[in-house]
Amino acid sequence: MSTSAVTAMSERFRRVPTPTIFDVMDHLGLGATTCLSHDISSLRSGARLAGPAHTLRWVRDPRPRSEWNPAELPTIADYFTAIEDGDVVVVHGGDDKATGHWGEMMSTMAWRAGAVGAVIDGGIRDSEGVMEMEGFETFARYTSPIEGASRLRVHGAGVPLLVDGALGSRVLVRPGDWIVADADGVLVIPAERTQEILEAAERLEELEEETRRALRAGGDFNEIYAKFGRG
Repeated sequence: MSTSAVTAMSERFRRVPTPTIFDVMDHLGLGATTCLSHDISSLRSGARLAGPAHTLRWVRDPRPRSEWNPAELPTIADYFTAIEDGDVVVVHGGDDKATGHWGEMMSTMAWRAGAVGAVIDGGIRDSEGVMEMEGFETFARYTSPIEGASRLRVHGAGVPLLVDGALGSRVLVRPGDWIVADADGVLVIPAERTQEILEAAERLEELEEETRRALRAGGDFNEIYAKFGRG
């Protein structure tokens, strides 16, 4: 997908609330495998984020580079070279619950490479600096001052991730799947169904707006819901 197509689709997704998108996906039988854990939330009020996923996976490894540093071991910066304009970096923290798996420097590197935000199934450091960045939104499980590079290691980029889901199931995040996030949650949309789901969500949101206008104007609740098919 071209940069202009990604930008246009991102803008359209960011105009549709995640509850509307979830309703569409639930109707399609994808409800159990779309919404990430509600522990993953925005650092900044009013944040909206949408774009294809660029994935990173951390694993626990306490060995410093002075003890284990094979020539083929990439540096942190190497994992950002595949980011494309409009991407959302999705980070799995290897089920570590203490350290920061992301921070201001990594946010800056991702932003320079073209990313528009990050979703962290784990912790974030330097959160105040990250919140000051324009054009880059971050959703994370928790904040932490603890440095992670000496306690964990990035194990892979551009790999499928299994992230805790809000409905109990793990949610599969593949490179290129679309991430859409706002104050209500973070959704994962399969890449091959993105256009279908976006168009259906836009139609449903138009219907939602008509319903809102009718409710505000007065009238019988049951009649309004029946008229717009929301009952």
